[in-house]
Amino acid sequence: MMDRSEAIALLRRLAAANACVTEMATEAGLSRHSVRRICREARIAIAPVHLRMARGREKGIEASRAYSRVRIPRWVPRDLRDDYRDFAAEMGEEVAASRVRRLKAEARA
Repeated sequence: MMDRSEAIALLRRLAAANACVTEMATEAGLSRHSVRRICREARIAIAPVHLRMARGREKGIEASRAYSRVRIPRWVPRDLRDDYRDFAAEMGEEVAASRVRRLKAEARA
């Protein structure tokens, strides 16, 4: 069990890393209520939940936009379309075309 000054130091580090109250409580071995109380008493600013969620959504939206922008050529077989879309979103359409052609050739052999 850590003493109060150790807990405050840990909570300050976690708050600086934008950890949520649940993560802070788990890491410190405390209840969420205790974390909130200690943060309030020690004047540790906890990032509002909606800001952390917005940052996560932005990352997810960027990834989904890249994924949805991919146009799959007609020559790509139906069973390889998901592979093509994944490759194209991550590495570009040229790489995706090359890899899918390779997969097609391996399937024929």
